[in-house]
Amino acid sequence: MTNKTRNSLFQKRLGLLLILAIFTLATVTSCDNKKKEVDKLAAQLQEMKDELNKAKEKASADEIARLEKIIAEQEEKNKAASAEPEKPAAATDKPAATTDKPAATTDKAEDKTATPAATTPAADAAAAALSSDFQMTGTVLTKYNGKSASVTIPDSVTGIGNNAFSENKTITTVIIGKGVTTIGDFAFEYCSSLTGVTMGSGVTGIGNRAFNGCSKLTAITLPNSVTKIGDMAFNGCSGLTSAAIGTGVTSIGEAAFNGCGSLAGITIPEKVTKIGDNTFRNCNKLATVTIQGTIAEAGFSASSSFPGDLRAKYLAGGTGKYTTANPGFSATWTKQ
Repeated sequence: MTNKTRNSLFQKRLGLLLILAIFTLATVTSCDNKKKEVDKLAAQLQEMKDELNKAKEKASADEIARLEKIIAEQEEKNKAASAEPEKPAAATDKPAATTDKPAATTDKAEDKTATPAATTPAADAAAAALSSDFQMTGTVLTKYNGKSASVTIPDSVTGIGNNAFSENKTITTVIIGKGVTTIGDFAFEYCSSLTGVTMGSGVTGIGNRAFNGCSKLTAITLPNSVTKIGDMAFNGCSGLTSAAIGTGVTSIGEAAFNGCGSLAGITIPEKVTKIGDNTFRNCNKLATVTIQGTIAEAGFSASSSFPGDLRAKYLAGGTGKYTTANPGFSATWTKQ
């Protein structure tokens, strides 16, 4: 065999060993001891190179034949190794997909946590009872201890007790929840800063003197659910310019609107069958009254229920609109 043939075989072996070393290096990169293994392989590769260089000059034909066989076998192994799919990579992908599912589950759990819990009347009542602003007996508000000027009574409250807000000089506006059915006697009496009240649709009765002496109250609208206005309920509300009485009212108590000196007009709904003594006495600006229903003589008090001769004119003329050009104690009324 010529030196040229030998050199060619050794070059081929050297190239194959280099490929094998590179392949081994690539495999080692996934190991924790990567640097140590790389250094070791590099040293081994250098030893192989030195050995090959020494063998070039000495190799016999038999040795070369043996080396050719080894090289051929190694080439087949390399081809087989190159053709195999990357199983570790595929195995890594699957756990990644599995990890996504718990993440989705976590999102759902977070959404559930973020959703506010639905409130119930019982829960609202319990919250009100625990509040330092409201003193409760069951679901009835018996005393307001707060300092806020604007008060909202929750829907869970079913009643406002006697004297609950009486003589409070701070509150200016009150919103009464739709759960409240009764407003007790003296509930807001002498709340001298109170300018506005919004009543919920559940209120059925206004207690005696409930808003007595609320001199800054300018307007009141009673919902259609109200059936009775107690004695002196709005007595002395001298700033009241507008009062809307709900269609469900059947009885207006004594002096209910007495002393409402700014009130210029009022409508008495159809269902009203009783107007007490002094109901609209001292309403010295009252110039227009509309009575929509029939009130029997016995139910229409003769004791200053309205200023002037309105009672007599109504009993003679029946339902309709009545006006006066001289409002006050001696008013003379005319049916329109």
